[in-house]
Amino acid sequence: MKKADRASVETTKGMEQEEIKVIHDSELISYTTEDITFDEFTNNIKKEILKKAWVEDLKENTDGENVIFDVTSKVQKITVELSPNGSMNLGKTKVTIGGNDTSIFNYEVVDNNVRIIGLNFANIDFVSKISEVIGYNNSMFSEITIDAQKLKIPSQIDGKTVTEINWKTHLNSNLKNKVIIRGIEEIEYPDTLKKLSNESLNTEFPDVKVINLNDGLEEIGDYAFWNCNKVKSLEIPKSVNKINGRPFIGMNYNTVIMISRELSDSVCYDNEWLVAGGYLRNIVFYTNYINYTVQWYDVEGNFIKSPETRRGEVGVTVSVTSGDMSVQGYIFDSENSQNILSAELSEGGDTILRMYFKLDN
Repeated sequence: MKKADRASVETTKGMEQEEIKVIHDSELISYTTEDITFDEFTNNIKKEILKKAWVEDLKENTDGENVIFDVTSKVQKITVELSPNGSMNLGKTKVTIGGNDTSIFNYEVVDNNVRIIGLNFANIDFVSKISEVIGYNNSMFSEITIDAQKLKIPSQIDGKTVTEINWKTHLNSNLKNKVIIRGIEEIEYPDTLKKLSNESLNTEFPDVKVINLNDGLEEIGDYAFWNCNKVKSLEIPKSVNKINGRPFIGMNYNTVIMISRELSDSVCYDNEWLVAGGYLRNIVFYTNYINYTVQWYDVEGNFIKSPETRRGEVGVTVSVTSGDMSVQGYIFDSENSQNILSAELSEGGDTILRMYFKLDN
């Protein structure tokens, strides 16, 4: 089983209690590390896992030294690996909705191609909560929480090519016209997509952190990224030749918009959010951008939060920020010789910035 976003938590004899996050922020496995045998320790953890309502199945394995629990839940599979030295490792896989399961999409056929206009929440197994909240302009919104992290847009539905997305009509008899979709952190678009918009301003993905626009996208319309304010950078493909209205409204003002200078000089932007030449927003004119990684460790070399992938221009020095050096419960270890706080990005390189932290006692 693939172990993505793996985290490690060390336990020490004599500690009164340690809390381990497994799936939801509100769902914690708690255990006490005392002077007990490894078998007793393993059984205690197993009992704690099985108490959770979301656990459907647990299988116990061993690699000769460690005990490994493969846990199947209603939202994802996780692994819990226990070592005789008192360490516990957690691993989980991202849950993706969409893709081959095209039944979750509401769509219409235009010129023999598919325009996706919404989601069919009745066909999404991972919807965990629907409530009503007051949103933009004091309008009533339906807030839907989905226990999945990624939404994958298909390239075809019923044999027809998906060429456009315009979020406007979702299916569920109990929904308001305006919808806030919680839980989704990443949206993947197909190579066939030509146009993306949200013209009715009735759909928000406020938890989205990663938007990977496809090469081949030609047009970005009004409110396309409405309230995607957790996205740190957005690269506009060179294939885009038209930007209409205010696609970036509602995004964080510090979000880096990476765009070709040719496109910037040839389209008109709303003068409040973007202007030709990019004077008002955090615009970067790209020539050659690559990924780099930022990592956070404790002094034992264990991850204390998930690594982040960021984008930067080849030949430019990138650095961690003051915000990167602030992690709740920890103090940045400024004297640690393994810190890499800045580096120049090079073509073909695998640049990693890393920081080490001590527990805040």
